[in-house]
Amino acid sequence: MAKYSLEFKLKIVNEYINGLGGTTYLSDKYNISSHSVIQDWIDQFKQDGIEGLKREISKTKYSGEFKLRVLQYRQINRLTFKETAHHFGIRNYSSIANWQRLYNEEGFVGLNRTIGRAKEMSKEKEVKELKKRNESEFEELKRLREENEYLRMSLEYQKKLNALVLKRERKTKKKVK
Repeated sequence: MAKYSLEFKLKIVNEYINGLGGTTYLSDKYNISSHSVIQDWIDQFKQDGIEGLKREISKTKYSGEFKLRVLQYRQINRLTFKETAHHFGIRNYSSIANWQRLYNEEGFVGLNRTIGRAKEMSKEKEVKELKKRNESEFEELKRLREENEYLRMSLEYQKKLNALVLKRERKTKKKVK
């Protein structure tokens, strides 16, 4: 993605605000790949003024817990990615879409991934941990199924025993009469 100067972004946003063109027209006029880029600039300008258009020098890092809270808030309140980003002050709403994709694919583990080269190494570690956890979960599932079967059989046994005792009691009551 091309980097644009603050002056260029401000010029386009001003043209849009002054009614000199829509986002599609302006993207064609200035040969910008997508009108959504201009829409992002407009939203950033409306939210934070000129500061919103300044290029971010370093990426903000968010914890897995924060990302999960953002996704839960979005789901509970049925908000768009843009609305959620605005609520939490996150500059790039596509980050939330990426978090959602990661969460859907990998669960909470995906939200805790590190950025950069270490990601590949940690990915291998995550896969090993996931396999290990799946194996332990499989063992637990197997144990729970066996326990469930044992309890089911115990219940059946208890029902039959109660039926036999009841039957015997009825026979003895008939003989007493």
